[in-house]
Amino acid sequence: MPTYTGAITAFRNVQAEMVGVRQEADGIDLDALDETCQRLRREGRRVKFLYVVPNFQNPTGLLIGREKRRRLLDWSATRDVLLVEDDPYREIYFEDSATEADVRPIKAEDEDGRVVYLSSFSKTIAPGYRVAWMAAPPPLAVKFEMAKQAEDLLTGSFDQRVIYEACRRGILERQLPMLRRYYQEKRDAMEAALKDALGDLVTWPAPKGGFFLWTTMPAQLDAEAMIPRAVEHGVVYVAGEAFFVNAPQTNTLRLSFSAPSAERIREGVARLASTIRAELDSLSVRAEGPSRAAR
Repeated sequence: MPTYTGAITAFRNVQAEMVGVRQEADGIDLDALDETCQRLRREGRRVKFLYVVPNFQNPTGLLIGREKRRRLLDWSATRDVLLVEDDPYREIYFEDSATEADVRPIKAEDEDGRVVYLSSFSKTIAPGYRVAWMAAPPPLAVKFEMAKQAEDLLTGSFDQRVIYEACRRGILERQLPMLRRYYQEKRDAMEAALKDALGDLVTWPAPKGGFFLWTTMPAQLDAEAMIPRAVEHGVVYVAGEAFFVNAPQTNTLRLSFSAPSAERIREGVARLASTIRAELDSLSVRAEGPSRAAR
């Protein structure tokens, strides 16, 4: 399954061995997860934890269903595997397709200390304020605190004070409904543009929140190889290959609707459509080349 490339990089930096698990429309495939866990243990490998982004995952935008969250927590108890729940997008749900109950953290039901919960203010207040938090079992929290102090001593006091005042004065609470409408309108603009310009060529799961739209192109296209042509057309994206730890799907790419205006989104999608169609035409010409020469 694709997952957050920042997490992949962090785990690789400490020489962690990672194994991907496929996902379904409502999140991680639990049968595949259990099969993978059992296979690794039969091979004598230790499964230390499962990393999961339950709400509007980066890059796919998928939301893990309520029942699947409960089953995932039960699975962690049965197989004795720690869950690391990374949840920075929880508050950015779109009110036409998700509710507060849909995005309830897995950690909220954790009675046995099996979940380490991570979240951040960077998506709701400002990305420049690098203030996040963690909820973890006390023995782990002590170790994490020591590790953080060794890494960067402390988070900036000024940033923490700004965040504190934003919460204390209700600024964040008042801002959230506006943010949800703001990003929902951008998602709508991107989906409408894609349907108009590329509806016959690409597919994507409709995101119910977050910032991203995960696009699958025709199988013969390679998103990484197509980047130079995209740059020529004045558009950029993140090739899907970056989000896999194994068996990458090279015909995928991640689009973001968080920063550009609706007008820029429509222009960007039009340029992406030109890129994809030009790439398909180029591949077609190359495929027909030898037969044309023979004639």
